[in-house]
Amino acid sequence: MKIGIISDTHCWGEPAIPDWVKQSFEQADLIIHAGDIENEAFLQELGKIAPVYAVKGNCDFLRLPEYRKIKLGDIYAVVAHKPHRAIAAAEQSSDEIKLVISGHTHIAQNFYQDGRLFINPGSPRHPRGGTQPSVALVFLEGEKVRAEIITPGQFSFYKSEN
Repeated sequence: MKIGIISDTHCWGEPAIPDWVKQSFEQADLIIHAGDIENEAFLQELGKIAPVYAVKGNCDFLRLPEYRKIKLGDIYAVVAHKPHRAIAAAEQSSDEIKLVISGHTHIAQNFYQDGRLFINPGSPRHPRGGTQPSVALVFLEGEKVRAEIITPGQFSFYKSEN
């Protein structure tokens, strides 16, 4: 299973998805948006690529949940905009959470801790801290989870291996 992860798009006007993001999400089974969308038309555009699950960011006025628990194949994931909220949702879940997705910082992260993969895709439009625009791809094979951070030009870095 291939899952596109995106966050902090802050689409105030133009809902167009950057071409490099479209290419990265080609053949994705689904897309998860970790909040700060600001334009429902952007979610509709993402939905033309694959089904979309989204959560509300601190800049969103869209009717979306604050967090979600999602069954992805053989594993469970939680997604929330702010990292501390995603971690709290994972800790409160009665199911074993293998994937924790957040946004908010606009800085990509991809690491394992205590048997969980933590992903923050950064921001494809407004990166911070000297980082490049980015999104993430998560690949699931049974209970095996790995991820890559993708930047323009299809350059991937921060590959995780489980």
